[in-house]
Amino acid sequence: MPRSFIWLFGLLIVLMLGGLLGAWWLREQVPVHGKPLVEVEPVTAEACDLHRGPCRSAVDGGSVTLTLAPRPIRALQPLDIDVQVEGVPVQAAAVSFSGVDMYMGHNRVRLQSLGAGRYVGEGTLPVCVTGRMTWSAELILEGPDAVRVVPFHFDVEGR
Repeated sequence: MPRSFIWLFGLLIVLMLGGLLGAWWLREQVPVHGKPLVEVEPVTAEACDLHRGPCRSAVDGGSVTLTLAPRPIRALQPLDIDVQVEGVPVQAAAVSFSGVDMYMGHNRVRLQSLGAGRYVGEGTLPVCVTGRMTWSAELILEGPDAVRVVPFHFDVEGR
């Protein structure tokens, strides 16, 4: 095997590994819709219980309050989603429901703006066959400067 072929093969391997490492790094750096992604620390079920009432999270000097109804929250039941944003610029809002410990598919709801920082929508949680499950309602707030993701965790009993 010619020596130049070995060098070329080695260079190809190094470039592929560099590309994979670069892709991994960019995955964390690439903005959403040209805007950086800002992830906020999750509000856990222990810190605030969405079954009892609204939960609030501090976001970049402002706040976001999430209310889910009816309570208690159940799977396969229409769920009214109400979000109040204060002190954070938002152009569009959505909520994405996902299992914390188990993949449960794509469950995203675009929220409608009612003005004055209020967003509403309706969604449904899929049923989980394992009984009790921890869910994350991730508020996705697209602003002029960034996309902010604010997770709220809560538990739901099986049907």
